[in-house]
Amino acid sequence: MSYALIADGPWRVGVGLGMAFERGRTVSDSAIAAGLGDIGRTALGSVSASYHSGWFGARGSVVTDVGGHQQGTRASLDLDARYTVLPNLVLSAGPGLTWADRAYTRTYFGVNAAQSAATGLAAYDPGAGINTLRFNIGAMVWLSSAWSLSGRITASRLQGDAGASPITEQRSQTSSALFANYRF
Repeated sequence: MSYALIADGPWRVGVGLGMAFERGRTVSDSAIAAGLGDIGRTALGSVSASYHSGWFGARGSVVTDVGGHQQGTRASLDLDARYTVLPNLVLSAGPGLTWADRAYTRTYFGVNAAQSAATGLAAYDPGAGINTLRFNIGAMVWLSSAWSLSGRITASRLQGDAGASPITEQRSQTSSALFANYRF
């Protein structure tokens, strides 16, 4: 559930409350995860803002665990340049980063004493900092004045304590997403 606080010209500011879209981790994810234990879903609160004018766009958000499951807080910033290929087709590309607090990095990338004993991994107590750098490429096609379809491909790389964690099996990742959008 989200609510737009400001939707004025190039600016959008909103708040949200909901469950984590993705599950955290289950012991069946990999051999390493078997000794680390599950990370379940939690309720999340968010504040987001965006600015788009002409060819330039910027989006930022802060997402925090309001469900009390020690899943911490993340702040993201993404910039993009937009190019209108056709009146109803817009391409975009640009960099982004995510900062995570200590609670988030401990939960997702840390290894406490009990987990160390169960897995044989060295104990690891990560701190806060920039944990992801990424580059996004996207496209949006307007089907009508209200409906559009969009897609995004993202190449990302874990940084800092997240990238150095003994449970990090792969620092680089590529992901993609497709969306159907309706504008009120």
